[in-house]
Amino acid sequence: RSALPVGLQQAPSQPSQQEASSLSVAGDAQLTQSLASEIASFSPEFSSEYAALLASLEAELQEVCHDVEQAPGCADTGQLHRLGCWHFGALCEDDVVDFVYVAALRVPLLTMPSLVQQRLVERHQGLQTSPALPVGSFASSGLCFCLRGVKIVLLFAQSLPGCPAPSAEVPVPQLSAFHALEVEQRILASVASLENFSKLLRFVRHWAKQRGVHGGLFGFFSGMTWALCCAWICQMNPSASLAKLALAFFRNLANYDWRTPVQLLQSGAHAQASQNGAIEPKWNLVQLPIGRNLSATSSVNESSMRTMQRELRRALSHVQQIEQGRSKWSNLHSRHRFFQHHRHYIQLDFLASSADVMEDWFTWSRAHLHELVVLFESLADRSVEVRPWPEVHDFRDPLWPHAKAVFLGLNMDKVKLMQGEDGKPDVRLLDLREVTLKFIERINVWPRAGQHVNQFDLLMRHVGHSEMKSWLESHQKGLLSGQDMTIGIQEEKIGPLQ
Repeated sequence: RSALPVGLQQAPSQPSQQEASSLSVAGDAQLTQSLASEIASFSPEFSSEYAALLASLEAELQEVCHDVEQAPGCADTGQLHRLGCWHFGALCEDDVVDFVYVAALRVPLLTMPSLVQQRLVERHQGLQTSPALPVGSFASSGLCFCLRGVKIVLLFAQSLPGCPAPSAEVPVPQLSAFHALEVEQRILASVASLENFSKLLRFVRHWAKQRGVHGGLFGFFSGMTWALCCAWICQMNPSASLAKLALAFFRNLANYDWRTPVQLLQSGAHAQASQNGAIEPKWNLVQLPIGRNLSATSSVNESSMRTMQRELRRALSHVQQIEQGRSKWSNLHSRHRFFQHHRHYIQLDFLASSADVMEDWFTWSRAHLHELVVLFESLADRSVEVRPWPEVHDFRDPLWPHAKAVFLGLNMDKVKLMQGEDGKPDVRLLDLREVTLKFIERINVWPRAGQHVNQFDLLMRHVGHSEMKSWLESHQKGLLSGQDMTIGIQEEKIGPLQ
């Protein structure tokens, strides 16, 4: 037990199967109606115009992929499939739309992304694309681009007959996106009510985004991981109403013993944590319903898990009040005041000379951001707590035409007090030079750096609470960064903070 990661050592017992709620029929109906209205307020069904746009984009991508793999005398072609929120029925109009094209076996899959990119650029002059980022256990080839105002991720895969079950030890890149599709199909097949599952997922995704615990940017649960947790709750409570499912979700996960991975139920019983005796990975908190011990949470780290557990406990407190009629659903998913909550922040500015360089540069960088949190965790005596904010901010920089910023909040309450100079009060000092240099070393090995010399940069700075407030005001007004604030310390000069 002492060898468990911090944050998992004091875990309550597992939830029972029928633990949704003891609400009366009338109370349940009222809460369900209010929850459905709440979901509709922040996640409405998209308009008929947007639905027609998506259908048109889907048909166009299917046509482009068919054209690329077409060969004389060959009738077999691949198929385009929906992935993610659209597949789950939880898509909002500002969401990224995911697809996977499962190509015919005769097609060399490695050439598909570049060929599809060429065809798309021929149809849409000036279209900018970037490689798709790996997601958890699924490191598949693909493209990211914006088409007719819709952000799209298009992945490529093949289905290989006779291929062994997927495992973390023997990844097969050309199967990765196909396995992601298979996972989603199993999730949908596992729930009794697709409507309740979709609405629950909409609510959970919104709550997670509002509270800053959604997405793999800094090691939080991805959309698929939250979907697996929602399906698990739906399986345990197949006849429960939407309100009871939402109450059960936060009650069960806030009290869950994470030493046993969350898994979809099999044959009406709880799946075992390790079905074949294999050693579980350290952060195997939610397990994929395919293959052998495949984790959906491989990028989770100690800081992100601690933050998610804190938010789940906060949600549980609100759930208990909602059940007693003393609170509203809107209070549960109120936005976290991240930019007012900390005295110290680390700001990372990613800078580029053009949009295509920025896409390449940030695609590489964001895949390594979770490593920065891990470096902070390695500080001696765990003296500083890090809370990253998983949102990316586009802003105006006075020197670079394209700029993005991400932020980490620092809690230095545990940093030891040191004697101030000349009779000044004691201060807390934190030297970040080692963490900064290690992160810079890791990110500087970008394979495409030689193609973009003097066309990109990274600026890391310490920002105090007042500076953070000024930066946000400038950002909201559309002003250049630095017009209304004092610029912080560049990466090579980051030293003791106080």
